[in-house]
Amino acid sequence: AEPSRPALARLLSWLMRFASRPWFPFVAGLGTAINIFTLVFTGVTTSLFLAAVLGNPRAWLRAAVVNAAGATLGTAALLLLVRDRGVEWMSQSFPTLQTSPAWAHATSLMDSYGLLGMLLVCSLPIMLHPVIAFGMLAQLNNRTILLLVFLGRTVKYGVKGYLASNAPSLLRFFGVRAAVLEQVEKAKWE
Repeated sequence: AEPSRPALARLLSWLMRFASRPWFPFVAGLGTAINIFTLVFTGVTTSLFLAAVLGNPRAWLRAAVVNAAGATLGTAALLLLVRDRGVEWMSQSFPTLQTSPAWAHATSLMDSYGLLGMLLVCSLPIMLHPVIAFGMLAQLNNRTILLLVFLGRTVKYGVKGYLASNAPSLLRFFGVRAAVLEQVEKAKWE
């Protein structure tokens, strides 16, 4: 669930005090890595990333690459667990994922376009779990799966970072709610 507006405003106000620090994008990247396992902190990890970009708008690309590395790190940890325990373990651990419309959409893209479809899914604002399952079923090695995740997430966060620093209102196309954008902008000036 997304945090309430007052809680989000307090979080963003607090975050913006640190957002310009050189280490802050790594905090955002770590949050993204952890969210691979939790799935419920997407609003928080988006806020961390946006704060990192807005705290130092000229370094939006660095923030994007660090966040993509965080997503890749989290995916690598999950991939190792799934390799060890089987795809069924992922289904049991994340029971609602395979029934979600995002899973069906991701699977359809990957079925239709193979590796290019995997890259496309990795650059969309959806979860990466179908990429792991598809990659394993296609008998891809870890390096290939993780390279696709890193490249796709670099594109995703690169576009999102560029927009955040140059045209924040367009972030709505990435699922960033207007309320989050308003709170980030307000926190930036507090």
